[in-house]
Formats: sequence, C-alpha cells, structure tokens
Amino acid sequence: MENLQFKHYREKNVTIVAVSGSINSTNVSQLKKFLDPVLSEMDSNPTFNSLALDLNSVPTMDSSGIGLVCGKFVRLKKQHKKLVLCNVSRTVQDMFGISGLGNTIPFYKNVIQAIGDLSAPDFVDKEAPSQSSQTSATPQKKGKGLQDFMDPKRRNF
Repeated sequence: MENLQFKHYREKNVTIVAVSGSINSTNVSQLKKFLDPVLSEMDSNPTFNSLALDLNSVPTMDSSGIGLVCGKFVRLKKQHKKLVLCNVSRTVQDMFGISGLGNTIPFYKNVIQAIGDLSAPDFVDKEAPSQSSQTSATPQKKGKGLQDFMDPKRRNF
C-alpha cells in the first residue's frame, strides 16, 4: 500500500489540500481521514467556503478516489460551498470523464487560478441556475451526471 502525503493551507476564503501519490482502493481511506477534519473546520468557519484539491502530484486515481471526491463535492454543495480540482493529470481527467462527472466538478490548471476565481466577489457557481435559466424552455441535458448520482429515482445501477 502506497502512503499518500498531504499538505493543507488556506488562502483568502479557500482551503487548499495538496495530495501526493496515486489514489486507489488501498489508500483512499487515508484521504478520507485527512479530508474529514478539514471539512469539519470548514463547517465551523463560514469564511472558508471553498475547497481546492491540488492533484499536481497524483498521477492516477481509481474509481474509489473518484467516488470519495464526488461524495465530498455533494456534501459541500449541499452546504452551498464549492469543491474544485487543480493541476489534474490527463489520466485522472480521463477517469472523471469515464465516470460521467468530468463536466460536473470544476477543473483548474493551477491553484492560483482557482483561488482567483473562488475568492472573486462576483464568482458565479456554474451549476447554480440563474434567474433567466430557470424560466428558460431549454431541455435539461440527459445522461449520467451528478444529478443522476444524487437522485435515487434516476440511478441506473
């Protein structure tokens, strides 16, 4: 089992967690153990409303890692907070794409861009419907996205 390494710091209203090592079923519990107290700190401090996972040193991630990240994304979204991924390798991007969640969780080229966007006063959550889109007659995209994952009626597994 490969041990993961973590670095945790804050900048503006963003909590950044840098992860190092391949994330897989043998070590995903290490990531969960590290993230849970970080998210608890975010719960108790409303100033920090965004989590950026820096995956610069994560060459691969299997479905257990994807599932953990998606679970944390859902948890934060329910609290009107954000989770983004930074410095994501092509391999990990492809895994998110295969899972159907590649367009759900925002990806950033680097942490600096993420902090800039997430701390901007006019940051608009791309997932939150705007007033104009709520009244639009545009049909909803169908497919296996996060909404399907979250809604038990729409699950196909």
